[in-house]
Amino acid sequence: MAERDVDPAVDRRRLRNILRRTRESLEIIQATAAHEMSWSVSKLIRIETGVVTISVNDLKALLAYYGITDAGRVDELVEMAKNAKRNSWLNEYRGIAGDAFLAFLAHEGTAVRSSSFQPVLVPGAHPLA
Repeated sequence: MAERDVDPAVDRRRLRNILRRTRESLEIIQATAAHEMSWSVSKLIRIETGVVTISVNDLKALLAYYGITDAGRVDELVEMAKNAKRNSWLNEYRGIAGDAFLAFLAHEGTAVRSSSFQPVLVPGAHPLA
């Protein structure tokens, strides 16, 4: 599969979700993780909610704490973090379109599948028949 240019907003969301789910799967509470990283709890919360991006050094330390040592996986997450810091081409439309629509556009650009459910429509049937 060819590499696709992923919007930074998509990588920000993916990375923060991966970090949060990893912590939760290890049954580590935010306060414990923050203490072990010598961070404030609010820093970890801001990272996991996407208010701020995580630096590459902080990410590597957090991944080591979570036990993620596979070089390929670490490199993948580091690239995600680097991409998340870039400016999106959508930023120039911030004053024109709402945040929800811009997020939709960012995610739509990386979609690989589209599904639709319409309980009152029979595919192929004429609507007035």
